[in-house]
Amino acid sequence: MSVYRLPKETEMTLPLLQEFLDKHRREVNDRFKKLQDTYESDHEILHMPAKPKYKPDNRIVVNFPKYIVDTFNGFFIGNPIKLMADDAAVSDYVEYVDQYNDQDDNNAELAKICTIHGKGYEVYFTDEESALCITYLSPVEAFMIFDDTIVERPLYFVRRYTDRENHEYGTIYDGTGYRNFKVTGGLKWTDNDWTHHHFNGVPATEFVANAERQGLFEPVLSMVNAFNKAISEKANDVDY
Repeated sequence: MSVYRLPKETEMTLPLLQEFLDKHRREVNDRFKKLQDTYESDHEILHMPAKPKYKPDNRIVVNFPKYIVDTFNGFFIGNPIKLMADDAAVSDYVEYVDQYNDQDDNNAELAKICTIHGKGYEVYFTDEESALCITYLSPVEAFMIFDDTIVERPLYFVRRYTDRENHEYGTIYDGTGYRNFKVTGGLKWTDNDWTHHHFNGVPATEFVANAERQGLFEPVLSMVNAFNKAISEKANDVDY
């Protein structure tokens, strides 16, 4: 699966950002959206050409992918992650951060995202109370850009979103700051310069299900589509 890379010390310009946004949009349309739709029971069988009206036309979805994902995560993270520290003050702070961010739910959702898409993201920020906040994002709405060294350190993290008027915006983070941009109507920065984010490094982490960044049911997706088609045609034969 594709990994976005840039040489170290590369300055992010609008044309370069546009290149990565286009690449990400193609990957979302060609892969991630299909994986998410499949998990949500919107399978290929539902979009096949209609049969003549005098013929039975069953469209049966047997959602093995959802069963695979939910069963795996039930075993994997059905019991919440527990973090412990020898220092009582550190342990108390970790517990506070976990409770403040509902981290058990975050971890469960992040695990589901990774098993569906092969990877997912955790993002860190501060709220109006200056408290440390943590949330999750799917690769449908975000991507990481790494350097091209052997260790692949994060260089930039990009989050994109659409407002209620269907205008697309986004934010890009580097190791020291962030900057906002607007996509709709032509890519442009919406602020004059980068804003310091007070984190040591890019404030996001990419979690991967495997080295190939492949979803859990992705290798058997063609088999699932064939099963849906076979059982639907069997139902058509019975009806006929």
